[in-house]
Amino acid sequence: MFIMGFQFPASMGNKVDDNLVIEKMEESIKGVSGVKAIKLTHGKQFENEVMYEKTDTVLGKSLISYYTMQDPHITEGSKYFIYTNRYQMSALSKKFDTDPETQAMCKLFDGMDLFKLELV
Repeated sequence: MFIMGFQFPASMGNKVDDNLVIEKMEESIKGVSGVKAIKLTHGKQFENEVMYEKTDTVLGKSLISYYTMQDPHITEGSKYFIYTNRYQMSALSKKFDTDPETQAMCKLFDGMDLFKLELV
């Protein structure tokens, strides 16, 4: 079973505890520092831009984790943000992050827009 790119034993089935996912996510970003914001561009031509500065939220940490794990040989610039990961991040964040800005970002991720993200 894969959740947000993290592998969990098949014996867990679809009942992977959210705290286990968060634990793996936080472990994956231990060596990452200096991220002040996450720049997201979206739309058919990537014409919309959003700066998300809440890097200490579950959503912020999961975006940083995704960026560092997805195509790790690419260390600068933007990377495509896959729908399945967005949906899983949004679902997890909705449970733990309560601030309105993060909740609005989660709703944005529930759509079918194409996304790119970059660490700033």
